[in-house]
Amino acid sequence: MNRRSVLFAVPVALATLALPLQPHAGAQERVTADVVAARVQQFYEQTRTVQARFQQHFWNRVYARTQSSRGRVSIGRPGRIRFDYDQPSGKVLVSSDGEWTMYEPGDEGGAGQYARGSSAAASQSAFGFLMGTADLRQFRRSLRARASSDPPNTDALELTPRRADPHYRRIVVHVDNQPASLGVVRRVSIEDPDGNWNRFDFSELRFNREIGADTFRFTPPAGAREIGGGAARATGPRVESAPVIE
Repeated sequence: MNRRSVLFAVPVALATLALPLQPHAGAQERVTADVVAARVQQFYEQTRTVQARFQQHFWNRVYARTQSSRGRVSIGRPGRIRFDYDQPSGKVLVSSDGEWTMYEPGDEGGAGQYARGSSAAASQSAFGFLMGTADLRQFRRSLRARASSDPPNTDALELTPRRADPHYRRIVVHVDNQPASLGVVRRVSIEDPDGNWNRFDFSELRFNREIGADTFRFTPPAGAREIGGGAARATGPRVESAPVIE
């Protein structure tokens, strides 16, 4: 697998979703895909920043193997995200205001390499609903039956494009269903057209804490080599352009 990878250049925004009618007092709300989507919408509309630990698992269908990695993610709504991978990877991906930079350190402390590009067409990115740049209405929505491997106390919302997309087949979002954290996204899984799965699990979530503007700027170290990038590789939730897991 090619270790050079360029995450989606993420922008995507949850525009207004119609919220469901509130149930009568004493009535239990029927959980549907639209209800779960509205919970996500309502929670993140009140959120300016998100910080979390992530664990990433990439399952390759051809080789039937999983590679894993972890690190920290910071999100500034709208349209900014940064992934910092733990050592020994040390990769960094930053997307802000329609531009992204991906940096990968070299072996044994070398300057490494980086790519840059435009995310101007990233309105279909898999993380847009977290970043405030995508609209859940662009997807067909359904609820998946609960599986034993699902995060506890979550509903699984499956999103598929209304039109065939060459970059992904579907996204599965696991959404917290507990009253104190209703609508919080705990997991995002992306299936690409080849049947590979890229999964991000979030923990240690913190919301609405100040994040310095410099967080979403990144300058590669002196001597780092620039490799190919461009808008074509940064326009949507392409699993092959997500950070490769080691």
